[in-house]
Amino acid sequence: MTEFFRRSRFYSWATLFLAFSVLLTSGCGGCRDDSNMTAAEKKKAEEEKKKAEEEKKKEAEKPNFETKMAVFLPGEHEEVLKNNATKSGHWVTTNFRVIANKFDAQGELSAFSTGLGRQPLVVPRTNYYSVTSRPISMPKGEWRNLETNVYLPKRDSSSALVDFAVNRGIGGLAQVNEGYNTKIMDAYQYHMVVLTNRREAYRYLPLTDVVRVPNFDEYTNAPNQPFYYVVRTDPKEFPIQLPRESLNWTTIAYLVWDDLNPDQLDAEQQQAMLDWLHFGGQLILSGPDCLAKLGDSFLADYLPAKFDSAINLTHKEFAAVNQHWSIPVSNQPKLKREIQVSAKAPLIGITFKPHQDAGFVTNTGELVIERRIGRGRVVATAFSLDDKPVVNWTSFRSFLNSALMRRPARRFKKTQDMGFTFNWTDDSTSIYDPLLGSTLRFLSRDLVNSYEGNSSGTPVSIDETKVRSFKNPNPNFYNPVQTTLTTGDSRDVKDDPWHYGGFQHDDIAGVAGWNDESGISSAARASLKDAAGIVPPSSDFVLKMLAVYLLVLVPLNWFIFRMMGRVEWAWIAAPLIAIAGAFSVAKMASLDIGFVRSNSQVGIVEVYADYPRAHVAQYSALYTSLSTGYDIDLDNHTAQSLPLGASETDNFIAKETAQPVSLRRTLTNRLEGLQIQSNSTGLLHTEFMLDLGGVFRMENASGAEQVVNSSGLNLTSAGLIRRDVRGRFFYAYIGDFASGANSGPMEFINSSGELRQPWSGSAELLSNLRVAKTYWKDAFGKEVSNESKQSITVEQLQDVPEFANNWEEIMSIVVRLKRGFDQQTIQQATITYPEFVAIVNEFKSTKDVDVSRIFDAVIENLELAPGEIRLLGVTDQALGKTQFSPASTQTHQRSLVVAHLQMGDLPKARRDSNCLRDLSGKSDLDWQREIEELENEIDGDADEETDTEDKSEDEKE
Repeated sequence: MTEFFRRSRFYSWATLFLAFSVLLTSGCGGCRDDSNMTAAEKKKAEEEKKKAEEEKKKEAEKPNFETKMAVFLPGEHEEVLKNNATKSGHWVTTNFRVIANKFDAQGELSAFSTGLGRQPLVVPRTNYYSVTSRPISMPKGEWRNLETNVYLPKRDSSSALVDFAVNRGIGGLAQVNEGYNTKIMDAYQYHMVVLTNRREAYRYLPLTDVVRVPNFDEYTNAPNQPFYYVVRTDPKEFPIQLPRESLNWTTIAYLVWDDLNPDQLDAEQQQAMLDWLHFGGQLILSGPDCLAKLGDSFLADYLPAKFDSAINLTHKEFAAVNQHWSIPVSNQPKLKREIQVSAKAPLIGITFKPHQDAGFVTNTGELVIERRIGRGRVVATAFSLDDKPVVNWTSFRSFLNSALMRRPARRFKKTQDMGFTFNWTDDSTSIYDPLLGSTLRFLSRDLVNSYEGNSSGTPVSIDETKVRSFKNPNPNFYNPVQTTLTTGDSRDVKDDPWHYGGFQHDDIAGVAGWNDESGISSAARASLKDAAGIVPPSSDFVLKMLAVYLLVLVPLNWFIFRMMGRVEWAWIAAPLIAIAGAFSVAKMASLDIGFVRSNSQVGIVEVYADYPRAHVAQYSALYTSLSTGYDIDLDNHTAQSLPLGASETDNFIAKETAQPVSLRRTLTNRLEGLQIQSNSTGLLHTEFMLDLGGVFRMENASGAEQVVNSSGLNLTSAGLIRRDVRGRFFYAYIGDFASGANSGPMEFINSSGELRQPWSGSAELLSNLRVAKTYWKDAFGKEVSNESKQSITVEQLQDVPEFANNWEEIMSIVVRLKRGFDQQTIQQATITYPEFVAIVNEFKSTKDVDVSRIFDAVIENLELAPGEIRLLGVTDQALGKTQFSPASTQTHQRSLVVAHLQMGDLPKARRDSNCLRDLSGKSDLDWQREIEELENEIDGDADEETDTEDKSEDEKE
């Protein structure tokens, strides 16, 4: 035992000694003598130590969050100042880039458009401003591209500011609050996106006169603004910088697909592209590899052809192109600017297996093929549009403009200040007409407005619309010869319904922007004003309640107490029964009429043949007897929703403080915070893409035409109108058209141009406006003009048989309308036509929603092109899964369905009359150098101008 303790004491002292020795050492440095280190080694060690300390200090000084400039899709990250542009009056997708430096962060990102003093911009003619939000998660040290949607209210400004805020949780304090600017394109400007993995490819596009007409004026020293902002995709960016919602593609006019793999687009982007294509987008496929790549992709069913075989393209294969598309030299008419392809160095090309619905572009041989897809178009070339012989072909600009982009032919000329401009050779409208820059259209946004500013309130025909005027965006550079066009006087309706055809542009947003002033929005607003509010109890309800009350009060009351042997108690029970009855009737009445809340909805559903997805525009009037805040769960994440602005003719009064409405995105979209005051009606405008679960299709069965409805919509008052290639109009009426049914063989009847004829017996599509017009003509023998100042006497109202049979009711309406008159003096009053319309409207009003005004707007204003077939019908089904909270006791809804079953032929493609090179004498390299120099100067001047404007406005405030 003693030996054991002795050994233990020895081991303990040994352990302590070794531990103390270790403490005296200094790591590996203890193994060497610092005096043996060279001066260089000592200096290096000191530098490393200092660098480590600086890094540690720098890390400690970093802010919690850092951001980079936001990108407005489809903008480019590396060329933000030049190509990060968007449009006012549109919903846009933004990419906000942020990093959490010190910790993982979760919360939400919110964004909204701001003006001077970074105050939120109000939705036009409302007392609300729009905020969008979404949940976010940011791992420490990792840059995140946070995608969100923002509405940019219409505003006449060259730039827009969007505020981004990162909050730790809903309603928490903002951890990041940054505002980022973006250029605002003019109404006539759009995006052209090149889908390529080669950053050096298609750099010539911004230099073409299709994108920008070069103008080097020694006096103004500034270039013309571009018609298109060319954006090339960046292979380093994933996903590709395209929006995921098709309703955010509204600034994109053209896509040029080069060598991008279709799998580089995610599923949502692919779906958005298909929607965009069907509603008027144009897709240009650059051969020869493109078709092979897309053959098994999401675009496979929409290609104009399949790859057949590879060939070498020489001068021989380009013979038709050179003959018809090469422009003669101005001073040598026999000499043409032909594409030069040597037999020793041929271009790689392909031959096509055309789709049955496709056709070769005019006078291109078999080198360019196109196919209509809904309202849009896909065109493919057998050669690459980036090959040097093609790019160097001096007639290529004309070929690009007319054959590939399908714009009208041009004639170039010099301006008085020695700049350059052009006119359309077959079209007298301005070169700045936004309708010619893009063919993307939505009926709810772009149909001509024939309601606002029209004293009669009656739709006008397309030939009677107001003169369109076009603002010259660069008055100092050049002035187009023609700046106005009266719709109906030139090519627009007769020869080019694809671009015009009943559509109108917005002076700020151009086409396809969010629009509360379109023909459809105006018609819907007028319908909701009639239908909104509370429907009083029907006479049947009153009689039933009275019968029940009397039954309980007298016989039942007496019988019960008679059985109890206390008949005298019946007198005591009578007042109690009366009180209970009053409460019961009030409760039943509130349930019957929606005493607290009502929801009236009208809408339009637009869809193209053989495509299951429709564009839905829904307009809601939310009436509440108590102040109520509404939250609306929208159908899907493509949905956009904002308060509906008042019309120009309404006496709208803006409040000093606007209220926010938040469009919050999770799995779907949810509109939150729509506050409506007591005993008032709030108007809501919602749009989204809806999968109908099937399609509408024209079929030819045994030589007879029929329509198949495999969608989920049940239609009433369904009918077809068509126009043949000779311009004659025909109709066929179906009536009720259930989901899953087909129309059976149809016989089209010549309508002599009266497109309304199929629905002459449909009461639900006969608007009060049209009834008034018919009464006015039949009873008084007067035609109605748009600015009708005709009048009648009150006594003449009896000439309308229906008025005469309900004279007391008519007189009560007249007395309310003609204030200052009584029953004795009212006979001396006169009634103007607008007042007559008001009388008819009140007399015929059922307080139920109807789509007759929307139907009138479509029938009267939407041009039917030669070869086109259109189906119109009505559905009262709920569209999508939109839910209102709190729910309304009383809900009425009805929508007009417009199905484009067959589109007309495209206008003939024509080459330009001359070549800009003949006038300028400058090469593309000269243009590129001077444009870049001048653009940099303009960008700097614009920044200074914006700063000056902000300072001056702040001083005013």
